[in-house]
Amino acid sequence: LTVRDAAGNETSQAFDLVVDGSPPVASVDAPSDGAHVSGVFAVEASGADDLGPVSLEVSLGGVLAATAPGPSALVTIDASDFLPG
Repeated sequence: LTVRDAAGNETSQAFDLVVDGSPPVASVDAPSDGAHVSGVFAVEASGADDLGPVSLEVSLGGVLAATAPGPSALVTIDASDFLPG
């Protein structure tokens, strides 16, 4: 970065960046894949990233159901808030 004023004075500052090319890792611990749910049920999920903290978003049928700060979450969801299927 170089900053220059109208009189021609300038100063520079170098800085390093790390480009994160790796996606975070996600895991749904409960319910199991393909499980049928009804009523109020819990979703246990976790996530991790090699460069720091993650946040979790739980979506059902493309609709955001809950968010939680990572790295793990236990989210209670009411199935009646969503269409069957």
